[in-house]
Amino acid sequence: MQQINKNLQYMNNNNIITTQNTSVTPLVDDLRQIINEARNRVAVNVNAELTLMYWHIGERINREVLGNERAEYGRLIVSQVATQLQKDFGSKGFEERNIRRMMSFANLFPDFQIVSALSTQLSWSHFVEVIPLKDSIQQEFYLTLAASERWSVRQVEAGSTPDVPLHPQTHRGSYMHLLRGFESL
Repeated sequence: MQQINKNLQYMNNNNIITTQNTSVTPLVDDLRQIINEARNRVAVNVNAELTLMYWHIGERINREVLGNERAEYGRLIVSQVATQLQKDFGSKGFEERNIRRMMSFANLFPDFQIVSALSTQLSWSHFVEVIPLKDSIQQEFYLTLAASERWSVRQVEAGSTPDVPLHPQTHRGSYMHLLRGFESL
């Protein structure tokens, strides 16, 4: 026992265990990398599933509200749905305002395959930033750019402020390869 204690040293600052001749730091570094990569994959999957859930909620409510064309009925349904979902699942994410975003999201992207593909690359927050933009070319531009250039939500937000909207034409030279699909719109 005394021999083991003699060979092991504890570094208080990093909690890294070392022996006289061998360091386990590379092992711990590898384990950290495995843990961080797994956490990142979990976060991506959770964000993708939340985004898909929000699309399904918005699409389902849109079908119900559009099935009955009275505007007052639609407002009442959204309010009641938000209240009930908050009771059942808690208030985070199911406020009336967010339910309306889900509906706008499903209207903006009626094709589930597109949403499914983008949801693995972008978070719900990315979509929330572009929903208010009125120009469909701008919406597609930001989402394509965010996905291909791995923009953070803050980068999308900074580029798409309603006061000074960054238009795809501004970056025609830099991002021409991204705009080819939008030229025909």
